[in-house]
Amino acid sequence: MGAVHGVYLKYVGLSAVSYAGYTVCVGGFGPVGIEPLPSTGGDILATTMIGERSTLIPLLRLGASSILKYSALLNGTVAVLFKLRRGKMKPPVKDDDNKTAPTKKVPVPVASEVQPGLWVGGVYSDRLGKEWAGVVDATSEFPERCRGSTKRYLCLPTWDGVPACPEDLEKAAEFIVEARENWNQLAKEGKVEGEPHILVHCAHGRGRSTTIMCAAMVRLGLYSNYEEALEKGIRPVRPVCKLNKMMRTSLSEWQRIYVEGSK
Repeated sequence: MGAVHGVYLKYVGLSAVSYAGYTVCVGGFGPVGIEPLPSTGGDILATTMIGERSTLIPLLRLGASSILKYSALLNGTVAVLFKLRRGKMKPPVKDDDNKTAPTKKVPVPVASEVQPGLWVGGVYSDRLGKEWAGVVDATSEFPERCRGSTKRYLCLPTWDGVPACPEDLEKAAEFIVEARENWNQLAKEGKVEGEPHILVHCAHGRGRSTTIMCAAMVRLGLYSNYEEALEKGIRPVRPVCKLNKMMRTSLSEWQRIYVEGSK
């Protein structure tokens, strides 16, 4: 609070000094002999050009007084806002030892298994070293790093922040269902081992990949709508995942056409 109070006093002081300078410039205050400025601009110009009073001083006084008046109003307004505590800063969180607790930035995993066998991640998901039953690549700006470690691959190229259209969301959802079935068939034939793992990735594993995974979870019957898939199936494990307005609109349209429309 001491720092905030000091800032408040600084602006009060600046406003007071500016106002004092303004009154001196207009001639209403200060040393004897300072003549008040004329009330109109025409009179000021006349005093700078006619007879013995020809001088630039009135114009300079007018400019200085305008600047000082603006400064007084501006700094006074800021001081009032501080006094009213607009935008007041919250005190830092403290631990049990009454010391300021440092804020630690939690690293985001390259990919997260949001549901058994279903992964949402970024472009560096290959660092996990897994063999995938299927990979859905939602990027258009990076080469695919998992191409050599997946049985099935689907690319739906989109730019950062731009979701796949409803038709492509359905295509990706069906691809994921088929990739899981293909892996299970290969497992029966003894060609692969373990449960199928599906990766959906974009650049950072936050928006584009989340949009596709929401549709896939609904198509797999894990959730009844994309909102539940996001809030219950993805974000509890990977909190950085989020959907912008365009992504929600695309999912809503997909849900209307391919989920509600097929009932």
